[in-house]
Amino acid sequence: MYTCNSCGVTLKESNWADSWKEKGRTQCKSCSQQYNNYSNKRRMYINGKYIPQKHPLWKPGRYKSLDDAWSHEQIERTSEGEVYAIVNPAFPDWVKVGKAVNADDRCNGYQTSSPFRDYSIIARLTTDNRHEKEVEMHRIFTHFSEDRKGEWFRIDKLKAIKIFNHQAKTFFQQLSKGLEDAA
Repeated sequence: MYTCNSCGVTLKESNWADSWKEKGRTQCKSCSQQYNNYSNKRRMYINGKYIPQKHPLWKPGRYKSLDDAWSHEQIERTSEGEVYAIVNPAFPDWVKVGKAVNADDRCNGYQTSSPFRDYSIIARLTTDNRHEKEVEMHRIFTHFSEDRKGEWFRIDKLKAIKIFNHQAKTFFQQLSKGLEDAA
């Protein structure tokens, strides 16, 4: 016979929390629900996606976007994040290179000039300073593109992906070299 390790009630098949039973632990459904409610209040979700506590803009709660959780100024002050490339079938041969704390969140909110909301991310880089990395990527894309309009570049999608992959490869080579030098 088992008892709940929290409240001491005798556990039966009907009141034993399934998630705890699978782990070989003893907790009733009521105590398990109380634990989950407490635990979920200390977590952050953006559009249903869990955001870890180490994220620079972590704030417990459930939000549709980062703009719902923080002011735009606070988001802009955060340097960590991603540089991304997005495309839209309405604008063939054009790629937008931008920056965001979270590229998925930014893409969901980026619906300028497209009633179909059909932007998609084709490449991304995670970086400690998204502001500097975006400027660097704009310089590179300006060199390889046929035309430029703000953050939009007339360039083949595959070429854009290759540029992002090359930047990621270069970053990891520098990181490896730095670790070897430190050892």
